[in-house]
Amino acid sequence: MFLVKIEFLQLEDSSVGLIEPDSAINNIPSWFKKTRPLKFLKSSSREDLTIKKCIPVLDAFTSGYYLKTMVDINYSVNEKYRKSEFSFKLKDTNNAKLITMHPFEQIDQLPLDGEYYDHAYKWSNPFVINTPPGYSCLFTQPFNQTLPFYTLSGVVDTDTYPLAVQFPFLMRKGFSGTIKSGTPIVQIIPFKRDEWEMELIKNPDKEIIYKHSEATELIEASRFDDKGNVSGGFYKKMYRKIKRFK
Repeated sequence: MFLVKIEFLQLEDSSVGLIEPDSAINNIPSWFKKTRPLKFLKSSSREDLTIKKCIPVLDAFTSGYYLKTMVDINYSVNEKYRKSEFSFKLKDTNNAKLITMHPFEQIDQLPLDGEYYDHAYKWSNPFVINTPPGYSCLFTQPFNQTLPFYTLSGVVDTDTYPLAVQFPFLMRKGFSGTIKSGTPIVQIIPFKRDEWEMELIKNPDKEIIYKHSEATELIEASRFDDKGNVSGGFYKKMYRKIKRFK
């Protein structure tokens, strides 16, 4: 099997030893692992599947790669003086810097709805990320994870860009405490650049309509066995394609 390679080249010293890359599959959040696959639902008065059995959610968690912290990061805000402060213990160097400021005026039109402080920060990334010709990367807030910060999303053509990508982020209001070591700060999903064209089809072929109806009936029928016990798994068995990010 041909594997497409993504490289993390350590060419800068800004935050060496403070963050590291890792496969997303190695960092499934603990809350998801602890979630029971079956749970009694009051709305239906019966046991049913939970988010733990949702394959699309699992695939989102395990797609691509993370940059994650290697140190605890302490964050506090002085509301009186509208000042914020980060602190963390350095592992390898006294000159390492994981977080820098970003001019807030550059993003002050972003609708924050009072959820985040109007201070813009930036994760300092020491890795140049390199992909083969024709491949770019989506950098985004880790999927389906409630974190005390929000990393802004961006797409970079990592097959041509020779510098380390930096990641602006915001801090959630009301949070004061520690961002634990091992916390993912950005999810990285490489993709091949293809040219796409949208087409809206209001009257699809009868064969497509039939497949849709058939699949709807089969998925509904597969939710419970003959004894009424929860079954499921139809999407995984019939439609899912394995995605591998090593």
